[in-house]
Amino acid sequence: MYRIAHNTAINIYNREKKYSSSELDYEPSKTENPIDKMTLNTAIKILSPKEKQSIVMFYFLEYKIREIAEELSVSENTVKSWLKRSKEKLKDYILER
Repeated sequence: MYRIAHNTAINIYNREKKYSSSELDYEPSKTENPIDKMTLNTAIKILSPKEKQSIVMFYFLEYKIREIAEELSVSENTVKSWLKRSKEKLKDYILER
């Protein structure tokens, strides 16, 4: 039982480490307006880690919802709700600015 729990914990740690927040920071292209860059970077940073992962994987890394669900070990509906919630938070944050 100890070894199963130990190996499961190591697997979860490695999976989470694979998508650490430092790898998911969005770097906008150089052709965008500098104000837009700052706003988008700041807006993405306010998201929870799972929401940030889903947004970056879907829009910037061009993963499909099914692929995101498999990578994060959640259902497709969970990914869809994270994406919807993230887009709403980003929209509200950007409109405030």
